[in-house]
Amino acid sequence: MFVLPARMSRKRASSSKPRAHPEQSLQIAIATYLARVLTAPTFFTAIGHGGGGKLRGAILKGMGMQAGVPDILIINRGKCLWIELKAGKGSLSSEQIAVHQWLVAAGCSVTVCRSIDDVRERLDVWGVPTIEAKLPPAERAVLRAKALAQH
Repeated sequence: MFVLPARMSRKRASSSKPRAHPEQSLQIAIATYLARVLTAPTFFTAIGHGGGGKLRGAILKGMGMQAGVPDILIINRGKCLWIELKAGKGSLSSEQIAVHQWLVAAGCSVTVCRSIDDVRERLDVWGVPTIEAKLPPAERAVLRAKALAQH
């Protein structure tokens, strides 16, 4: 019987820790928040890039996915508003900087957010109507807490 050497085994060593995915957790929380607070006809979607290895990356590239595209697109009153999510102190890659500059040159707005509060503030600056804007502060806090608890 042939046994793979330990370095080639597909199983993770029992002492290794599972990989953390802080940006995925942040994106789930923010998507939950946006789904709760945005009102029609404002539209939003996440851009599904990253993860899945080289094969998935090659497929996405072949389908036209551009490196550096922000994580979330919001369309409100004919304007494209992009949100790049960064967990912790993560910084933008050179591809992200270049794409953000292109998007701004094309007339879009782009921002980097690290929390639901950052997103809430940016929506206010952009003038995007939300149900949260009409709520008293205590109810706003409950809405944000529910979004965090959902992920």
